[in-house]
Amino acid sequence: MKTASPLVAEQIVHARLACVKHVPVVLQNPEIALAVLRATVQALAANYLNSRFFGSGYYLNQKQLNSKEMKNILLILVILFLASCKKEEFNPNLTKEFSIHASSNGANYDIKVALPENYNPEATQYSTIYLLDGEEIFSFVAEKSKKISSDLSVLNALVISISYGNDRVNDYTPSKASEGDGGAENFALFIKNDLIPRIESDFAADTSRRSRVILGHSFGGLFAAYAFTNHNSDFGNYIMLSPSIWYDNEIMLRLEQENRNTNKYNDQLVFMGIG
Repeated sequence: MKTASPLVAEQIVHARLACVKHVPVVLQNPEIALAVLRATVQALAANYLNSRFFGSGYYLNQKQLNSKEMKNILLILVILFLASCKKEEFNPNLTKEFSIHASSNGANYDIKVALPENYNPEATQYSTIYLLDGEEIFSFVAEKSKKISSDLSVLNALVISISYGNDRVNDYTPSKASEGDGGAENFALFIKNDLIPRIESDFAADTSRRSRVILGHSFGGLFAAYAFTNHNSDFGNYIMLSPSIWYDNEIMLRLEQENRNTNKYNDQLVFMGIG
C-alpha cells in the first residue's frame, strides 16, 4: 500500500477548495485516501495542537478516528472539497426543499436537502452534513457526496443547505460587535430545536450526535466554532474553513477556554483550515 507523504498532507491542509494534483490518485484508491486522511489529521495536529484554540489536543480522539463510521465520514469530507475545481450541478430530482420557521428568532429559512441516489428511508439511517452559506456550495458538495458514495461504496449522507433566512452577519456572530449583531445563540437554538428534529423525522437521518457534521466558511466557520464551544452536544464533527476567529477580539478563544473542561469528555473531530 502506498502511503501519503507529509507534503501531500500539507498541500491538502492548505488547499481549501483549490485543485490538488494528488487527489485523482486518492479517488482511485480508498486505502490511499485513508492514508492521506491520517496524514492530514497529523499535520493539523502538529500545526494547531499548541495553539490557543487547539490547546489541549482532546479534539483528535484516536478511537473515534479508527472507527469505520468516522473513516467513512472523513473520507467524504476531505474529498468533497479537494476532488475537483469544476462546478457541478446536482440532480434536482434528488433535491427536496422546504421553508421552516425558527422559534428562537422568528426568521424563516429555506432549506435544501440533497438525497443520496437509491435513497431508501426504510432501509438506511443517513449521516447528515449541514452547510452554512449553503447557497454557494450546495450543488458542489451534494454532487461530490453522491460521486464518492457511488465510486468508493462508502457512507451515503444527506446534505442540508441552510439559507440566509435572517442575516448571516447576525446569525453567525457570537456577540454584538461593530462587525456583527451577535445572533449565533438564537441561530444555534433554531438548528437544535427546529431544523435537526425536522430532518431526522422527515428524511430518515441518523439521530446520533456522531453522525452529524456542520461545515462553515469565514463567518460560517465562526459559527461552527461557536456550535463546538457552546452547543457541543448537537454535532460530533466540525469543519471550519478560514473561520473568522478574529471576531470581537477573538471572543471564540475565550469561549473555548471556558467550555473546555466540559467539551473535552465528548468524542468529536474538528478540522480547521486556515488560509
